[in-house]
Amino acid sequence: MKSEMSGKNERNGERRVTRVVGLLLGGGLVAFFVLNDWSVALIAVATLALAFSPYLFAKRLGVQLPIPFLMLTSLFAFASIFLGEVLNFYERVWWWDLFLHLISGTGVGLIGFLLVFILFAGDRYAAPSYAICGMAFVFAVAIGTFWELLEYGMDQIFGTTMQKTGQDDTMSDLLMNTLGASLGALFGYFYLLGDRFGPPSRLIQEFVRKNGHLFSRSRNRPDRET
Repeated sequence: MKSEMSGKNERNGERRVTRVVGLLLGGGLVAFFVLNDWSVALIAVATLALAFSPYLFAKRLGVQLPIPFLMLTSLFAFASIFLGEVLNFYERVWWWDLFLHLISGTGVGLIGFLLVFILFAGDRYAAPSYAICGMAFVFAVAIGTFWELLEYGMDQIFGTTMQKTGQDDTMSDLLMNTLGASLGALFGYFYLLGDRFGPPSRLIQEFVRKNGHLFSRSRNRPDRET
């Protein structure tokens, strides 16, 4: 009975988060259409799609996402596209782009860790902790590099200015992505060592708890080998 109530509360929390984000972005979308600013309206549509895509994608795969993850991905999409592009934070705040690349690199590092951990069915003894986290780091760096290649291709083919200042922007973005990937992998490493106190470790623990079918070999004791 207690678990049923907990599951119901979690589902209600997910609905509240998605409704709030939908109302905020949907309201902005209506306002932009009324003002006849079609370019900004399209950006609002893209923000709305990105904010909900992790939730919809997870539903199709039968994966349950922790509520904090839904909130963070929604906030990131809002900060990146809406604040960055619409309100021009990329130009007005010099560290905005670097900060978002650091955050995205950390997030992708955590996602990479979870993907690798899922491959081992949650068995932290299937490989040394540093090997699991090393694969997560490589995954996150690869994603960040692919994004920079995408920016370069868009600028060359469609004449956009995604790279901002060119080579300097690309290298600084790669640096922050790599630093974020290191942080994400490090959080995963601490989790494998039994750390349950930091917010990232609690987020990983919550994901494992909500998706126990993906971690059939998971054990609740610290790793013996680092």
